[in-house]
Amino acid sequence: MKPEPIRPMHHSMRGSQAWSRAPARMSAMTMEHETKDALTKVALSIFTDCVNGGKTFQDTILAVYLSGLENGMQASREEPRHC
Repeated sequence: MKPEPIRPMHHSMRGSQAWSRAPARMSAMTMEHETKDALTKVALSIFTDCVNGGKTFQDTILAVYLSGLENGMQASREEPRHC
């Protein structure tokens, strides 16, 4: 089974007139289901910690976004793993 790509918008909005094209500088990427689940757990953990800590929604989303950027930069510096 081919992994489903991550998309820049929710599937329910793809056919909408308001979302006739993808947002600027956003693209789709394919990743394994296990990787997607792991990234989702990290994002939800950060989101939960921020909300429980009384952070605003804007600060919470920013924390999730910056964490993704930091992890992406770190992953791009690592050597590719060959199994």
